[in-house]
Amino acid sequence: AAQVAGSFTSAANAAVGRASQLASATASGTTAMVGGLASALGYGPGSGAGEPAADIALGLVNGLLEIMASDPMTMDAESPQAELAGHIDAIISCRSLNDFGARLLDYWYALRPDALAQWPLHKQQSWVQMAYLVKYGDLRRAPGPLARACCGLVLELGDGFRGEPQSDTAVSALRYCADLAQSTPPPAGWGFPAVMIAARADSSIGAQRYCAIRADTKGFARVAATELIGIVSKQGGKFVPPDPPQGLDGGRGSPEEFRAIAGSFDYLAGEAGDAALSQKCLEKSDRLFTQKTRPIHFQNQA
Repeated sequence: AAQVAGSFTSAANAAVGRASQLASATASGTTAMVGGLASALGYGPGSGAGEPAADIALGLVNGLLEIMASDPMTMDAESPQAELAGHIDAIISCRSLNDFGARLLDYWYALRPDALAQWPLHKQQSWVQMAYLVKYGDLRRAPGPLARACCGLVLELGDGFRGEPQSDTAVSALRYCADLAQSTPPPAGWGFPAVMIAARADSSIGAQRYCAIRADTKGFARVAATELIGIVSKQGGKFVPPDPPQGLDGGRGSPEEFRAIAGSFDYLAGEAGDAALSQKCLEKSDRLFTQKTRPIHFQNQA
C-alpha cells in the first residue's frame, strides 16, 4: 500500500507539472513563487513525502476543496466569497485530522440552508455527530478509523451539496484514501503535511485548473484562496483533485455507501475515546445543529 501511496503522491505532483509559468502569467499580485524549502514541511508523524498518511491528508483536503470551490456563493454571509476564502485558508492550514474535523464543522455551519436542501436534516444531524468525533477523537488511539470516517463524511457532504456533483476523480480518490486508512493506518499522533493550492499542468488560459499539493513541492506558484475564487467565479476556472491510482474507479456511489465508509457513531466513539467523549460529542452536536436549523429570532416588541 505504501508503494501505491507513493504513486498517488507522484500523480499529484504530475498534475501540477510545469504549471508555474501559467500560474505566474494568470496570477494577481497575491501569488508568490515558492522556491525550494529548507526541509519537508509537516506537522507530526506520517506527514513526510510519500507516506500513506500524508496521501490521506492530501486526499481529504482536495476532496473538500473541490466541494467548496464548486459554488462560491453558498456562504450565509454578507460577502460570501470573502467568507469562503477564509474557510479555504482554514482548510489549507490544518495541522491534524482534529483540525480538519473542526474546520469541516465550521464550513457546514456557514453554508446557506438552500445549499444543503437535498440533504435530509436527520442525516445532517448524524453527520454532525460523526464530525465532532473526528474533531475530538484521540489520534493516538484510533488514527485509522478516524481517517476512514472523515473520508466518508467528505463524500457524504459532497453528495448533499447543491453545487456541481463531486467529480468521479474526487469520489475515487476519497474511496482510495478510506481503504488506505484501513490497510495502512496513519501512525499514532498523526499530523498533516503543509499544503498549498497550485495550478495543474493541464491548465490553459481560459480553462485554469487547480489542486492542493504539498507546500514543499519546489518551483510552483502558491495560489491564494481569494485568487482561486475569483478565477472560478469569473474566468471559468475549476478545482480538480489529482487522479488516484489507476483502476480505482467505483462509480458515483450512494449516500448509503458513504455512510458505511464513515461507520457508526458508537463504533468510532469506542475506538477513539470513551463514554465521556461520546457524551461530549452528542451534546455539542445537538447544540450546533439546533443553532443552525432552528435559530432564535428576536423581535422588537416596542
